[in-house]
Amino acid sequence: MKIALKRIDKEDPDNFFHEILILSKLQSPFLVHLVGAFTKGDFFYIAMEKIDQNLYQFLHENNKKDYTKSNCMQIGYDVAQGLKYLHMNNIIHSDLKSANILITNDHRAKICDFGTAKLKSLLSSTIAVSVTGGTIGYKAFEIAEKKEKTTKSSDIFSFGVVLWELQTLQKPFHDC
Repeated sequence: MKIALKRIDKEDPDNFFHEILILSKLQSPFLVHLVGAFTKGDFFYIAMEKIDQNLYQFLHENNKKDYTKSNCMQIGYDVAQGLKYLHMNNIIHSDLKSANILITNDHRAKICDFGTAKLKSLLSSTIAVSVTGGTIGYKAFEIAEKKEKTTKSSDIFSFGVVLWELQTLQKPFHDC
């Protein structure tokens, strides 16, 4: 297995421990797998399985050589299953976008980058809050305009944008 390292500045320990907490709770074929974590020098490191390309690269930088409707349907299904798994475990991703979806060599999708994810307790109180989480173009309008907290519904909106991107091969708001 190839390993990817995510480096986080030691001045931001909350982000490091937050992502480790989220990743350690997750075991799904539709999510990137945590291998371990460590510190060295001025940085924290998160070791995860390495997958060579993300969906953004697959759609916009890969000359579409592997693009087929069948692959895209499988990718959409995988992302839906990953998002369903997150929501069933009371986790809101908060930044679902094509760059945060990894594509394996056999065209399967795995959601990654849980740095802005929110873990909700069983009582629905937020443990880790990201008020304006998300990326413009993938954000639900109420999140982008009113600076409201991200929710499962805003994750679903972002998923809809990803599906649109899969079908049209266009970047969100590409002509703005």
